[in-house]
Amino acid sequence: MPQVYQVSEIARPAYYDRQPISQIPNYNGIVGPHGTTVRVSYSPAFRLAYFIESSLAQVQRITAASAMDVAQTAVIYNPFQGGSIQISAAILYNNAVRALIQQQLTQFGYMAYGDTISITTFDLSTGGTCQFLGFIKGTEFVY
Repeated sequence: MPQVYQVSEIARPAYYDRQPISQIPNYNGIVGPHGTTVRVSYSPAFRLAYFIESSLAQVQRITAASAMDVAQTAVIYNPFQGGSIQISAAILYNNAVRALIQQQLTQFGYMAYGDTISITTFDLSTGGTCQFLGFIKGTEFVY
């Protein structure tokens, strides 16, 4: 007589064997002063999950500001249940042309359907421009 198993009792292949697709949400732009702006937002589609493998946040001063203040690129994770966490941020407090700061993280973890990850920027200076780079590399797969 054949044995009938519940789906939860059957061994599943690793996440990277369940129809994996690389997803690389990113932003790269040179802009002037601005308030907090969401540049990119990503959320796995229904029945999919996402494993965050790497994230990068970078800010570089391109032209000097007349009145310098802080500039930032951040990668922010918002779980479906609520709340948020800033997982990566590059914060620049320098007005020198070509001043650069970056932060890179690897192996952050798992995102379920309904979770969102976004790249935000802001520059509170008066005048001048900054190059903002935000990058997230991960693998989307069947949950």
